[in-house]
Amino acid sequence: MDVENAAALAAHLIQQAPALAAEIIAIASGEDDAFEYALALPFPIQVEALKKIGLLTFATEDSAKKFAATVNSLLQGEDSKKG
Repeated sequence: MDVENAAALAAHLIQQAPALAAEIIAIASGEDDAFEYALALPFPIQVEALKKIGLLTFATEDSAKKFAATVNSLLQGEDSKKG
């Protein structure tokens, strides 16, 4: 997964599931009480954090691409339920 795709996926995740995005950031921080802080972070900071977490989490580009495809599919399913 390249940086541009990682950023786009992170932005989409924050828009569609802000609590999930904050929980991912909070867990990655290692701090027990980080959820509220992560939720309150400005949008660009959340995108950057999720992008870095994603890039550090996946050992290979293929595994990152497969995960991104799965997340995109799930998020698109949520969009279709709203519309």
